Amino acid sequence: MNSGHRTRHKRGQKFKRDKKGFFFTCCCLARFGFIDKSRMLLPHTSLLPGSWLPPFGGGAHSRVDTTALFTTDDISRWAQAESSQYDGLVAARPFDGRWDEFQSAIDEACSRWPERGLTCTAPSEASRFSAAVVELLSGAGLPDPISRQLHEDACALGRAWKALCPAVRQLSVKLELFGENVCSRWHCDNFVGRGIVSYTGVVGTEYTRKGNVDFWELQHCGNNKCIIRDPKLVESVAVGDLLLIKGTRFPLPHGTARSIKASNALVHKSPEVRFDQQGGVQNRLVLKVDVYELPAASGPARGGDKKP
Repeated sequence: MNSGHRTRHKRGQKFKRDKKGFFFTCCCLARFGFIDKSRMLLPHTSLLPGSWLPPFGGGAHSRVDTTALFTTDDISRWAQAESSQYDGLVAARPFDGRWDEFQSAIDEACSRWPERGLTCTAPSEASRFSAAVVELLSGAGLPDPISRQLHEDACALGRAWKALCPAVRQLSVKLELFGENVCSRWHCDNFVGRGIVSYTGVVGTEYTRKGNVDFWELQHCGNNKCIIRDPKLVESVAVGDLLLIKGTRFPLPHGTARSIKASNALVHKSPEVRFDQQGGVQNRLVLKVDVYELPAASGPARGGDKKP
Protein backbone atom coordinates (compact mmCIF):
# COMPACT_ATOMS: atom_id res chain seq x y z
CA MET A 1 0.00 0.00 0.00
CA ASN A 2 1.48 3.34 -1.05
CA SER A 3 1.45 6.47 1.14
CA GLY A 4 -1.60 7.93 -0.58
CA HIS A 5 -3.64 4.79 -0.01
CA ARG A 6 -2.50 4.58 3.61
CA THR A 7 -3.56 8.18 4.23
CA ARG A 8 -7.00 7.61 2.74
CA HIS A 9 -7.36 4.36 4.71
CA LYS A 10 -6.50 6.10 7.99
CA ARG A 11 -8.91 8.94 7.25
CA GLY A 12 -11.65 6.45 6.47
CA GLN A 13 -11.08 4.56 9.72
CA LYS A 14 -11.08 7.82 11.70
CA PHE A 15 -14.34 8.86 10.03
CA LYS A 16 -15.98 5.55 11.00
CA ARG A 17 -14.82 5.90 14.62
CA ASP A 18 -16.01 9.51 14.80
CA LYS A 19 -19.38 8.59 13.28
CA LYS A 20 -19.93 5.73 15.73
CA GLY A 21 -18.89 7.93 18.64
CA PHE A 22 -21.23 10.71 17.58
CA PHE A 23 -24.11 8.28 17.13
CA PHE A 24 -23.48 6.68 20.54
CA THR A 25 -23.60 10.15 22.13
CA CYS A 26 -26.91 10.85 20.37
CA CYS A 27 -28.26 7.51 21.63
CA CYS A 28 -27.44 8.42 25.20
CA LEU A 29 -28.89 11.95 24.90
CA ALA A 30 -32.08 10.61 23.33
CA ARG A 31 -32.37 7.85 25.92
CA PHE A 32 -32.50 10.39 28.72
CA GLY A 33 -34.77 12.80 26.88
CA PHE A 34 -32.30 15.55 25.99
CA ILE A 35 -33.05 15.32 22.28
CA ASP A 36 -36.05 14.13 20.27
CA LYS A 37 -35.06 10.67 19.04
CA SER A 38 -37.86 10.60 16.45
CA ARG A 39 -36.05 13.37 14.57
CA MET A 40 -32.62 11.77 14.62
CA LEU A 41 -31.05 10.69 11.34
CA LEU A 42 -30.35 6.98 11.60
CA PRO A 43 -27.16 5.43 10.23
CA HIS A 44 -27.26 3.02 7.33
CA THR A 45 -29.14 -0.11 8.40
CA SER A 46 -26.23 -2.33 7.33
CA LEU A 47 -24.64 -1.30 10.62
CA LEU A 48 -27.62 -2.80 12.41
CA PRO A 49 -27.97 -6.42 11.24
CA GLY A 50 -31.34 -7.99 11.84
CA SER A 51 -33.05 -4.67 12.56
CA TRP A 52 -35.19 -2.25 10.63
CA LEU A 53 -37.40 0.82 10.94
CA PRO A 54 -40.99 0.79 9.67
CA PRO A 55 -42.29 3.57 7.45
CA PHE A 56 -43.77 6.73 8.89
CA GLY A 57 -47.24 7.61 7.69
CA GLY A 58 -48.22 4.17 6.38
CA GLY A 59 -48.37 3.48 2.66
CA ALA A 60 -50.48 1.89 0.01
CA HIS A 61 -51.11 -1.13 2.23
CA SER A 62 -51.35 0.61 5.59
CA ARG A 63 -54.15 -0.44 7.93
CA VAL A 64 -55.73 0.48 11.23
CA ASP A 65 -53.31 -0.81 13.87
CA THR A 66 -55.69 -2.95 15.90
CA THR A 67 -54.02 -6.35 15.73
CA ALA A 68 -50.82 -7.81 14.34
CA LEU A 69 -52.24 -11.18 13.26
CA PHE A 70 -54.62 -12.38 10.59
CA THR A 71 -56.61 -14.95 12.58
CA THR A 72 -58.58 -17.88 11.21
CA ASP A 73 -59.36 -21.48 12.10
CA ASP A 74 -58.46 -22.65 8.58
CA ILE A 75 -54.80 -22.50 7.52
CA SER A 76 -55.80 -22.53 3.83
CA ARG A 77 -57.18 -19.00 4.27
CA TRP A 78 -53.67 -17.63 4.88
CA ALA A 79 -53.26 -17.11 1.12
CA GLN A 80 -56.23 -14.72 0.91
CA ALA A 81 -55.47 -11.17 -0.22
CA GLU A 82 -56.52 -9.73 3.13
CA SER A 83 -53.65 -11.51 4.91
CA SER A 84 -51.06 -9.31 3.17
CA GLN A 85 -52.00 -6.43 5.49
CA TYR A 86 -50.92 -8.28 8.63
CA ASP A 87 -47.58 -8.97 10.27
CA GLY A 88 -48.34 -12.61 10.95
CA LEU A 89 -50.94 -15.31 10.35
CA VAL A 90 -52.45 -17.70 12.87
CA ALA A 91 -54.71 -20.73 12.61
CA ALA A 92 -56.26 -21.02 16.06
CA ARG A 93 -56.16 -24.57 17.40
CA PRO A 94 -55.46 -24.58 21.16
CA PHE A 95 -54.37 -27.96 22.55
CA ASP A 96 -55.54 -27.17 26.12
CA GLY A 97 -52.92 -29.43 27.71
CA ARG A 98 -53.43 -32.31 25.26
CA TRP A 99 -49.76 -33.32 25.26
CA ASP A 100 -48.87 -32.52 28.88
CA GLU A 101 -49.06 -36.18 29.86
CA PHE A 102 -46.09 -36.81 27.56
CA GLN A 103 -43.93 -34.06 29.09
CA SER A 104 -41.54 -36.41 30.92
CA ALA A 105 -41.14 -38.63 27.83
CA ILE A 106 -40.54 -35.50 25.70
CA ASP A 107 -37.95 -34.18 28.16
CA GLU A 108 -36.17 -37.53 28.22
CA ALA A 109 -36.06 -37.81 24.43
CA CYS A 110 -34.90 -34.23 23.97
CA SER A 111 -32.07 -34.74 26.46
CA ARG A 112 -30.38 -36.87 23.78
CA TRP A 113 -30.72 -34.22 21.08
CA PRO A 114 -27.95 -31.82 20.07
CA GLU A 115 -27.96 -28.56 22.02
CA ARG A 116 -29.74 -26.65 19.26
CA GLY A 117 -32.32 -29.35 18.53
CA LEU A 118 -32.90 -31.49 15.44
CA THR A 119 -33.05 -29.92 12.01
CA CYS A 120 -33.20 -30.79 8.33
CA THR A 121 -33.47 -28.97 5.02
CA ALA A 122 -36.42 -30.24 3.00
CA PRO A 123 -37.46 -29.60 -0.63
CA SER A 124 -40.79 -27.82 -1.02
CA GLU A 125 -42.34 -30.53 -3.22
CA ALA A 126 -45.00 -32.14 -1.02
CA SER A 127 -44.03 -35.84 -1.11
CA ARG A 128 -40.31 -35.17 -0.69
CA PHE A 129 -41.00 -32.69 2.10
CA SER A 130 -43.13 -35.28 3.92
CA ALA A 131 -40.41 -37.92 3.55
CA ALA A 132 -37.78 -35.54 4.98
CA VAL A 133 -39.97 -34.82 8.01
CA VAL A 134 -40.56 -38.55 8.59
CA GLU A 135 -36.81 -39.12 8.56
CA LEU A 136 -36.26 -36.27 11.01
CA LEU A 137 -38.89 -37.60 13.40
CA SER A 138 -37.55 -41.15 13.19
CA GLY A 139 -34.44 -40.01 15.03
CA ALA A 140 -36.25 -37.85 17.56
CA GLY A 141 -37.39 -40.63 19.87
CA LEU A 142 -40.68 -38.91 20.71
CA PRO A 143 -43.91 -40.78 21.61
CA ASP A 144 -45.80 -41.95 18.51
CA PRO A 145 -48.95 -39.83 19.04
CA ILE A 146 -47.04 -36.55 19.20
CA SER A 147 -44.77 -37.63 16.32
CA ARG A 148 -47.85 -38.07 14.15
CA GLN A 149 -49.12 -34.63 15.16
CA LEU A 150 -45.72 -33.07 14.42
CA HIS A 151 -45.66 -34.64 10.95
CA GLU A 152 -49.20 -33.47 10.18
CA ASP A 153 -48.43 -29.91 11.31
CA ALA A 154 -45.09 -29.71 9.50
CA CYS A 155 -46.73 -30.78 6.24
CA ALA A 156 -49.57 -28.28 6.76
CA LEU A 157 -47.05 -25.46 7.28
CA GLY A 158 -45.08 -26.64 4.24
CA ARG A 159 -48.22 -26.47 2.07
CA ALA A 160 -49.05 -23.04 3.49
CA TRP A 161 -45.60 -21.73 2.62
CA LYS A 162 -45.94 -23.08 -0.92
CA ALA A 163 -49.35 -21.39 -1.28
CA LEU A 164 -48.02 -18.07 0.00
CA CYS A 165 -44.67 -18.16 -1.83
CA PRO A 166 -44.98 -20.49 -4.85
CA ALA A 167 -41.32 -19.95 -5.76
CA VAL A 168 -40.01 -21.40 -2.49
CA ARG A 169 -37.61 -24.27 -3.14
CA GLN A 170 -36.35 -25.29 0.30
CA LEU A 171 -37.64 -25.14 3.84
CA SER A 172 -35.85 -25.67 7.12
CA VAL A 173 -37.63 -27.97 9.59
CA LYS A 174 -36.53 -27.89 13.21
CA LEU A 175 -37.53 -29.49 16.52
CA GLU A 176 -36.46 -27.71 19.69
CA LEU A 177 -37.10 -27.89 23.41
CA PHE A 178 -37.12 -24.53 25.16
CA GLY A 179 -36.64 -24.30 28.91
CA GLU A 180 -34.41 -21.54 30.18
CA ASN A 181 -32.74 -21.14 26.77
CA VAL A 182 -35.28 -18.77 25.24
CA CYS A 183 -35.00 -15.76 22.93
CA SER A 184 -36.44 -13.30 25.42
CA ARG A 185 -35.75 -9.99 23.59
CA TRP A 186 -38.30 -8.37 21.30
CA HIS A 187 -37.14 -8.60 17.69
CA CYS A 188 -38.06 -9.13 14.04
CA ASP A 189 -36.69 -12.07 12.04
CA ASN A 190 -34.20 -11.06 9.37
CA PHE A 191 -35.32 -13.67 6.83
CA VAL A 192 -38.50 -14.52 4.89
CA GLY A 193 -40.46 -16.01 7.75
CA ARG A 194 -41.15 -18.80 10.21
CA GLY A 195 -44.00 -21.22 10.80
CA ILE A 196 -44.06 -22.24 14.44
CA VAL A 197 -46.15 -24.41 16.76
CA SER A 198 -45.77 -25.02 20.52
CA TYR A 199 -46.91 -28.40 21.87
CA THR A 200 -46.24 -28.12 25.60
CA GLY A 201 -45.80 -25.24 28.02
CA VAL A 202 -48.18 -22.54 29.16
CA VAL A 203 -48.37 -20.11 26.22
CA GLY A 204 -46.90 -19.83 22.74
CA THR A 205 -45.04 -17.00 21.02
CA GLU A 206 -45.64 -13.48 22.36
CA TYR A 207 -46.22 -10.59 19.95
CA THR A 208 -47.55 -7.06 19.80
CA ARG A 209 -48.89 -4.58 17.27
CA LYS A 210 -46.57 -1.98 15.71
CA GLY A 211 -48.24 0.96 17.44
CA ASN A 212 -47.10 -0.52 20.75
CA VAL A 213 -43.42 -0.62 19.76
CA ASP A 214 -40.72 2.03 20.15
CA PHE A 215 -38.75 1.11 17.04
CA TRP A 216 -35.87 3.40 17.90
CA GLU A 217 -35.34 1.37 21.06
CA LEU A 218 -35.86 -1.89 19.14
CA GLN A 219 -33.07 -0.94 16.74
CA HIS A 220 -30.58 0.47 19.18
CA CYS A 221 -29.77 0.23 22.87
CA GLY A 222 -33.24 -0.45 24.27
CA ASN A 223 -34.26 -3.24 26.62
CA ASN A 224 -37.66 -4.93 26.62
CA LYS A 225 -39.23 -2.44 29.01
CA CYS A 226 -38.19 0.45 26.75
CA ILE A 227 -39.23 -1.26 23.51
CA ILE A 228 -42.84 -1.93 24.55
CA ARG A 229 -44.97 1.15 25.18
CA ASP A 230 -47.81 -0.61 27.04
CA PRO A 231 -47.23 -4.14 28.45
CA LYS A 232 -51.00 -4.63 28.61
CA LEU A 233 -51.08 -4.74 24.81
CA VAL A 234 -48.68 -7.69 24.59
CA GLU A 235 -50.48 -10.80 23.34
CA SER A 236 -49.60 -14.45 22.82
CA VAL A 237 -50.81 -17.35 20.73
CA ALA A 238 -52.01 -20.50 22.45
CA VAL A 239 -50.11 -23.76 22.75
CA GLY A 240 -51.21 -25.65 19.63
CA ASP A 241 -51.91 -22.63 17.40
CA LEU A 242 -50.18 -22.64 14.01
CA LEU A 243 -48.41 -19.30 13.65
CA LEU A 244 -46.64 -17.84 10.62
CA ILE A 245 -44.26 -15.00 11.51
CA LYS A 246 -43.43 -12.71 8.61
CA GLY A 247 -39.81 -11.59 8.54
CA THR A 248 -38.11 -8.56 7.03
CA ARG A 249 -37.58 -10.43 3.73
CA PHE A 250 -41.17 -11.55 3.28
CA PRO A 251 -42.22 -10.75 -0.33
CA LEU A 252 -43.92 -7.43 -0.98
CA PRO A 253 -47.49 -7.22 -2.30
CA HIS A 254 -48.05 -5.92 -5.84
CA GLY A 255 -47.57 -2.16 -6.10
CA THR A 256 -45.86 -1.77 -2.70
CA ALA A 257 -43.02 0.75 -2.66
CA ARG A 258 -39.57 -0.57 -1.82
CA SER A 259 -39.32 1.99 0.99
CA ILE A 260 -41.71 -0.07 3.10
CA LYS A 261 -39.91 -3.35 2.53
CA ALA A 262 -40.07 -4.40 6.18
CA SER A 263 -43.49 -3.02 7.04
CA ASN A 264 -45.02 -6.44 7.66
CA ALA A 265 -42.41 -8.07 9.91
CA LEU A 266 -43.91 -9.28 13.20
CA VAL A 267 -42.41 -7.94 16.44
CA HIS A 268 -42.28 -10.96 18.74
CA LYS A 269 -40.35 -12.96 21.32
CA SER A 270 -40.41 -16.24 23.20
CA PRO A 271 -42.61 -16.39 26.30
CA GLU A 272 -41.00 -15.92 29.68
CA VAL A 273 -39.60 -18.98 31.45
CA ARG A 274 -42.32 -20.69 33.49
CA PHE A 275 -41.90 -22.97 36.51
CA ASP A 276 -44.07 -25.75 37.92
CA GLN A 277 -45.18 -26.06 41.54
CA GLN A 278 -41.99 -27.92 42.42
CA GLY A 279 -39.83 -25.14 40.98
CA GLY A 280 -38.84 -27.05 37.84
CA VAL A 281 -38.73 -25.37 34.42
CA GLN A 282 -41.73 -26.09 32.20
CA ASN A 283 -40.16 -27.07 28.90
CA ARG A 284 -41.81 -26.10 25.62
CA LEU A 285 -41.58 -28.46 22.62
CA VAL A 286 -41.56 -26.39 19.44
CA LEU A 287 -41.77 -27.14 15.71
CA LYS A 288 -40.37 -24.59 13.26
CA VAL A 289 -40.75 -24.54 9.48
CA ASP A 290 -38.66 -21.67 8.14
CA VAL A 291 -38.02 -20.04 4.77
CA TYR A 292 -34.69 -18.22 4.76
CA GLU A 293 -34.59 -17.01 1.17
CA LEU A 294 -36.49 -16.99 -2.11
CA PRO A 295 -35.26 -16.83 -5.71
CA ALA A 296 -34.41 -13.25 -6.67
CA ALA A 297 -37.23 -12.95 -9.22
CA SER A 298 -39.88 -14.77 -7.19
CA GLY A 299 -42.32 -11.83 -7.11
CA PRO A 300 -44.87 -10.95 -4.44
CA ALA A 301 -46.40 -13.29 -1.91
CA ARG A 302 -49.64 -14.97 -3.02
CA GLY A 303 -51.53 -13.29 -0.18
CA GLY A 304 -50.60 -9.94 -1.67
CA ASP A 305 -52.32 -10.53 -4.99
CA LYS A 306 -55.28 -8.28 -5.71
CA LYS A 307 -58.68 -9.89 -6.10
CA PRO A 308 -60.15 -9.43 -9.58
